[in-house]
Amino acid sequence: MFRAFRALPRITQHVRIYNSPHLQHQHLASRYPILIDGLQLLRSHGRHFSLSSIHPVILAPLVFVGLTLTLWSYKCLMMVLFQSRIIYMPSIPPGARREKISDYAAYCRGIQWTEGILTTSDRKTLATASATVGGSSNADNGNQKEFVIVYFQGNASSTPPRLPELSSVLSRLSSSPAKTTLLIPSYRGYWNSTGSPSQRGIEKDLVAIFSHLNDAYPTADIILWGQSIGCGISVHGLAEAPVALQKRVKGVLLETPFVSIRNMLVAVYPQKWLPYRYLGRFLWNTWELVVALEKAIKAGWNGRVLIMQAGADELVPEGQAGKILEVVEKAGLQGELEVVRKALHVECLTKPGGMPRVVGWLHELLMEKKEACKNGEMRRDGKTK
Repeated sequence: MFRAFRALPRITQHVRIYNSPHLQHQHLASRYPILIDGLQLLRSHGRHFSLSSIHPVILAPLVFVGLTLTLWSYKCLMMVLFQSRIIYMPSIPPGARREKISDYAAYCRGIQWTEGILTTSDRKTLATASATVGGSSNADNGNQKEFVIVYFQGNASSTPPRLPELSSVLSRLSSSPAKTTLLIPSYRGYWNSTGSPSQRGIEKDLVAIFSHLNDAYPTADIILWGQSIGCGISVHGLAEAPVALQKRVKGVLLETPFVSIRNMLVAVYPQKWLPYRYLGRFLWNTWELVVALEKAIKAGWNGRVLIMQAGADELVPEGQAGKILEVVEKAGLQGELEVVRKALHVECLTKPGGMPRVVGWLHELLMEKKEACKNGEMRRDGKTK
């Protein structure tokens, strides 16, 4: 009890110090003089700092640099967050998703297109258009050869506007003894398909498309045809398909391809001081064509490849097609590169030399299969004995 009464004055002193700001400051100053001096220095600077204290010669460059960095940062952030809306443009031009096959029927050279629907694993519906030519009505169904050409479109517009050009290709194949079907699936969010496009979603579309090929055309040989971003999509589908289905893919036609979206960023923005070229690490839409092609080759795929390069391509830089051809030739596959002079990105089929080259290459594949069956028994690797 006596000790408690002796400590009472010291307790009272501490209570007075912490209840009084003035005494508290004196107490801190006596124990931590350096801390108090630092706080006073910061307080004096904060009280007197303003833009007027900066020299006018320095102020203007500081404001300019600050605004530039802010705008660049904002643009880069928006490009990353809204990359799917930038890359995939199903509504360009306006009204593209409302177009109908009947709107272009008069320009389809008599080719009859039929609409269909596929369902994905996440319950999205994919609109399709298909047409069939060639084949002999007198041929035995068991012996008649059948081909399916699957067309993967670019990132804009929808299926109907593409039908006149594709009908021209089909009409030139109508004399072929092989029954040939051209199937055009629309990615999710395009034309009459439901959902919104993204790489993760389109990968699910590919599973549904290749599953449909296996079910609806169990004995047909397959040719994949991609245009622009559709090149990466088609090769990705090939790489992820079952091995048995891969071996039925006899050829891949790549029209105005590029290595990957990451590679395109660096090619389009070669200046190292621009921030856009460094956004590749933040992309979730990449479509690595070369990586997918190497994966398919490693799995045993050994089909033919035709690369169509637009001579005046305003989007894909020169050299992208050559890099893809290097991978094909390094693997020992039969690859060809055709440069269509004066053609823009979407003009390979309309400029002189483009359409005949595509039709000729397709004819070679169709006749190659026929001659192989006629001259000898087919081996498992697709070559004749």
